[in-house]
Amino acid sequence: MSMLSFHRRAALGLIGGLAAACAGIVTTLPARADSTVTLWSWRTEDEVAMRRIFDAFEIKNPGIKVNIQFTPDADYQNRLSTALRGGRGPDIAQLKAYGELQPFVDAGYLDVLDDSVPELKNMPDAALGGARGRTDGKVYGVPYSVPMMGVFYNQDIFAAQGIEIPKTYKDFVAACEKLKAAGITPIATGGANGSAWELEIGVGVIGPTVYGPGFYDEMMTGKATFEDPRYVAALKRFAELKPYFPDGFAGIDYTTATQQFIGGKAAMFLGGSFE
Repeated sequence: MSMLSFHRRAALGLIGGLAAACAGIVTTLPARADSTVTLWSWRTEDEVAMRRIFDAFEIKNPGIKVNIQFTPDADYQNRLSTALRGGRGPDIAQLKAYGELQPFVDAGYLDVLDDSVPELKNMPDAALGGARGRTDGKVYGVPYSVPMMGVFYNQDIFAAQGIEIPKTYKDFVAACEKLKAAGITPIATGGANGSAWELEIGVGVIGPTVYGPGFYDEMMTGKATFEDPRYVAALKRFAELKPYFPDGFAGIDYTTATQQFIGGKAAMFLGGSFE
């Protein structure tokens, strides 16, 4: 899940309109003296769309300017943390949900939004869960994206090898075996140059085949931890897929892995709707 979180109270008067704009809806705010709100994001691939959204927002809200700054994901967290520690952070920052939000809450960088953004009342509690502080239960961000994760398949490769789309994990492993025997890399992935999160995505895709659909709810409520035998088993299952990864995958970054899949050099890719 992605979200927008808010840093300075001076920006609170603009939150309703800005949050709606980020969700693809532009609302009109009362005209006011010239104001500039700075927003930081790691989603460089969204830059064109976000600029169009805020261009429309600025037209409907004269006097309010939105200064959007993008930093590649590998450098974003460090840049944001450093800027906030030095008192030079943005008014609004895009953050990742749950555990990656909490350090910013603990440091006191974020404002509580429960009473400041009325639109939050229209959001399902399941979405707001990722924007809540883990200890106080207060909302510190506006969720605007809930991506899915899964397996992307190269249909041409599967058809050429006579492989049907797997319906079970057993079928999935069998497909990997057949692809490898044919000299085709079954799964494109990597973990170099700040891309270790790609392996985490892989665990998220494969893990439910071990711990089932209710495990994440247990994690969010504290009923389960990463030491849970089910999660450990999920990690082991993902590790067992290593023979189906590219040779030297630990030295391959996310961009290279995606290019391998898009270029037909690998049959599958573990990713999400955020690709």
